Amino acid sequence: MKKVWILVLLILAGCAHQQVTELKQWAEPAKAQAKRGEIKWSEYYLGLYDRVAGLPEMEGKAFYLRAANILHDAALSYEEGKITKREFESFQREMTAAESEYVEQAKQRRSERTLRAARVYNEFLQTQAMQTQRWRMTNCTSHVVGNQVNTTCF
Repeated sequence: MKKVWILVLLILAGCAHQQVTELKQWAEPAKAQAKRGEIKWSEYYLGLYDRVAGLPEMEGKAFYLRAANILHDAALSYEEGKITKREFESFQREMTAAESEYVEQAKQRRSERTLRAARVYNEFLQTQAMQTQRWRMTNCTSHVVGNQVNTTCF
């Protein structure tokens, strides 16, 4: 897997928690060591699993725990000669593709929640404006800009 493993955890967590930072600092050099053959891939994925398991609960944690576990099993199969290097690398690429798909779905879910919240907020503002200014027509619109909702009433 690529560096995205850790960056995605940061994005999903929504904060740069000290444990996530420590995980990132461990994962990048450890993965490089596995690529150079200095440590076994199974050791890398087991270490990754253990460190992700130690993180606080956050969106995406279960996905990454399962992925690290599956990759650990595949690494053991490769190291025991049950699958070829080509098959192992192909499996790693498949897991990277699954991770990318998961990240896109998570982004879409967050975006949908933000838009839903903006609609509810807009309806609330419309109701409040109508209650406080019954004598004139009030119209409110809300727009999502990044992680913020900008609302204009007139």
